[in-house]
Amino acid sequence: MLVIILILIVFFFILLGIIYSNIIIDIDNCNISCNDTKLDIEKIDISMKIYIFKFLKIKINRNIKFDILKKINKKYDGKIDVLNIIKIIFNSRKKLKLKYLNPKLNSIDLCLYFGTYNQMLTTFSIPIISIFISVLLSKLISSYDNKYYNYRIFPEYSNKNYLSINLVSEIQFSTINLIIFLFKIK
Repeated sequence: MLVIILILIVFFFILLGIIYSNIIIDIDNCNISCNDTKLDIEKIDISMKIYIFKFLKIKINRNIKFDILKKINKKYDGKIDVLNIIKIIFNSRKKLKLKYLNPKLNSIDLCLYFGTYNQMLTTFSIPIISIFISVLLSKLISSYDNKYYNYRIFPEYSNKNYLSINLVSEIQFSTINLIIFLFKIK
């Protein structure tokens, strides 16, 4: 009888640990650039911290090099285009439904260079991208502070399709929201 009570108490504490735990994902040194002929993804440093009961911390570091060039080549027959990459990003976002995950953005430092063959389209696209990022950040940020949230968008007038992303960020979400998110995806 005592063993069963001890097992139930341990199970209860594990359950409480899962409910009140947070996962923080740090993205460092994310440098992605794409032009008409090549997609260059440098090393992306990702560290994940799991906070159980807000005081017990588990940290996992991974150095990951993403090679999505093959996926893009399969989907678009080797034609690398900035607009095709943007379509892939938007199509994947529609499928994931991130509202179930309920992420919070603790910090972001984004530097984006964007250009197309058409200079008028590039000039017109920069404010639209800026507004889109602002709206997205307004949904992900709970309290704003200038020193934690910075993004810069620069036009690239080189008569070619060009996209360069430099990102340093910290994203936080609850473990219970991650479990709900995984069940909704299935």
